[in-house]
Amino acid sequence: MIDKNELQVILKKDVQALETYRLELAKKAKPIYRRKTLFAFLVFLVVSAVILFFITGYKVGAMSFWTILMLLFFIVPTFLGITRSFHNRFENQLLEVEHEFQETYKTNVIRPITKRILPQSNYQPTEGIAKKDFLASQIFDDAKINYHSEDLVQGKYKTIHFQFANLTAKKERIEEGKSILSPLLEGLFFIIDLPIKTDSFSIFSKEIKEHVAQWTYNQFPPSLEAYKKSFSISSNIPKEIKPSFIQKILERFSKLDQEFGAETIFHIKNQKLYLAINWKVKLFAPKLNQSLLDLNVPFPKKMKQEVLDAEAGFEQVSNQAIEKYYEEVLFCTEILEEINSFAKEINVK
Repeated sequence: MIDKNELQVILKKDVQALETYRLELAKKAKPIYRRKTLFAFLVFLVVSAVILFFITGYKVGAMSFWTILMLLFFIVPTFLGITRSFHNRFENQLLEVEHEFQETYKTNVIRPITKRILPQSNYQPTEGIAKKDFLASQIFDDAKINYHSEDLVQGKYKTIHFQFANLTAKKERIEEGKSILSPLLEGLFFIIDLPIKTDSFSIFSKEIKEHVAQWTYNQFPPSLEAYKKSFSISSNIPKEIKPSFIQKILERFSKLDQEFGAETIFHIKNQKLYLAINWKVKLFAPKLNQSLLDLNVPFPKKMKQEVLDAEAGFEQVSNQAIEKYYEEVLFCTEILEEINSFAKEINVK
């Protein structure tokens, strides 16, 4: 595995070139941002003027029936429609610029980081885990799920074949004729092939219990009772799985919960291991409004050219820009290492 400092030297020129590119895109996005702000201000003025018009004494009763009818069924809906249309237009324009930057950054920085840490893997920023593969886990029992996945990493780590990706899943429900989306999962989702088939088995954070399928819950074995306040366990632990491995998983889950508030699901079914980490944020997602040379500089401010050119300043920032993704990919590798050890154990049996 490549050292973090060595990786920074290799990617230094790429990050510096991408910062220049980010500034160019930021200039492109700035007038869109201004138009969006101006439009929001104009809408505020119109709404305020209408409210003030009625507050200052205009009698609604003085309106004719047809005027009220036109106001309720034509003028107000038309105004709301136009407002929504322009808002969506500005949002889509900003998203296009943001996605353009993210795709370039992921290709030139995140892909080589991933490749050097996981040499037998392939990183595809615009692809994700297929919805049918996600639903095959049967973690969530409702098929009406709004689903999106990207940042797919797949390949082989030592003895196991794997894939993991960013994933957002929302449950769709209808209330009073309206479609409402409730968050289920936003974070990393792993699918790992196991060498032998075992009985189905699950461990998951109690915070996410209401969303998962209606599994039969079981008591924690005495050696793991310290974790029963935060986690639930379904069915008996299969004989192929050592309690020491379960303890390692629970220790990692507890640490994720304490440090990041991340909910977790560990699920074995049909010779596959599914692991979900609900970060509630996307990993591998650089922001257009944050400089690669100073992560505290907000979107509207210009980066000083002398900072761009300063070797010492760049060294400091390249550490920040690369280290974040290095640590994220390394975290995924540590999980794969633990699962690989587990796979080797059950394969021997």
